[in-house]
Order: sequence, then C-alpha cells, then structure tokens
Amino acid sequence: MSEQQMSTGQEAEAQYSDFQSASAPAYHGSAVPEPEDKTLIGQHSSIESNFDPAMRYLDKIRTRYITRPNVYNQFLEIMKDFYLGKSNVVSTVAQVNLLFEDDEESKQGFEGFKNALGPMSRESVALDPMEQDMRRQLALQTSFIHQQSSQNSNAEFALDYLERVRNKYITQPGVYDELLKILKDFKVTDSDTSSTVARVNMLFKEDEESRRGFEAFLP
Repeated sequence: MSEQQMSTGQEAEAQYSDFQSASAPAYHGSAVPEPEDKTLIGQHSSIESNFDPAMRYLDKIRTRYITRPNVYNQFLEIMKDFYLGKSNVVSTVAQVNLLFEDDEESKQGFEGFKNALGPMSRESVALDPMEQDMRRQLALQTSFIHQQSSQNSNAEFALDYLERVRNKYITQPGVYDELLKILKDFKVTDSDTSSTVARVNMLFKEDEESRRGFEAFLP
C-alpha cells in the first residue's frame, strides 16, 4: 500500500466501542431474552450454507489460473461490480462467458456460483436483508482479495485469512462484519496502515492469532 493512500484514522477505538455496545446482549436483572425467530434462523443458515460454495468456486478459479493471474483478477472485478450493483445480470453473464470462452468447466461452475447468494435474476431491492448482507460481504471480499492480488500476489493468504476469521467467529458474525468494514475503510478512505492495524488489534484484543495473521499480509 503506497504512502499516498495513508492519512489518519484516530477514531478506531471509539468505533470499536460503539461496535461492542451495539453487538453485546443487554440483559438486565433476571430478565430472560426473547427466543429468536426460528424462521429467521433457518433462513440465515440456508444463506450461510450457500456462501461457502461461492467462496470455494473463487478459490477453484484462483488455482486453475495460477499461472494466469490476470484472468482471476478479471473475474474478481466482474463479480465485485455485480455484487455492488454496478452491472446487471445480462452484462455480468456475458463478461464471464467471454472471459471463460475456452473453459467450459469454469462456465458451468459459474452457474452454481452466480446463484449461491440468491438468483441473479432477482432485483437487489427485492432481496431478503440477510441475502443483501451476504452479497455485500462477498463484494467486500472479492474487492479486497483483488487488491491484495494486484499489489503483492498474496491473494491466497488474504482469502485463507478471511475464511479463518469468518469460521472462527461463526457464532459472532458482528466481529467478521467489523473486520470487513475495517478493510473497506482501508481501501476506499484515507485510513493509514497504523490506524488500520490499531483497529484490528482492538477488534481482536483477546485473539493474538488473528492479530498476527492480519499483520502478516500488510505491506
């Protein structure tokens, strides 16, 4: 990451405190929390189970084109634009088919990938909020992985690290969401490296493994 991308980010601790306050359960006295809506739990489990195949497909494409990283990077860019709403279904499918013009297996695999987080034919405004969130997460992941790959050919480690954190905090999704937010701020705002590391250290203050893992692939 060049120095020109870096400025200050002194709100890290305050942002983390706000995050902790918002995500921590508030039980008062002997009050018992209301039972969770089992329908919503089932919906979330279904969406979550579809998220893993999508990430596995990304990894498969990365491995398949390990000697042609430009193809993998182009695919990440195409999918990032789709999940961020910058391109529609028709143009996305056309771009992927052109990219994998001589690769029938990857084209067929894309059929499963494109539906993993909900049918592409549905407008984003009609998506369930949880589906929107999963698409947002994938967009952030593809964006960050693409950035890492372009800068230092370390996309494999970035992907593995994000996957490890997501699995580690599967019962605390707010932690993973906050990590994605930190990475997004680092990429699209003037957050510098030191303030980004400070935010991650605060997020993982009781998790040395995740702290060290994050620092390992920073420039």
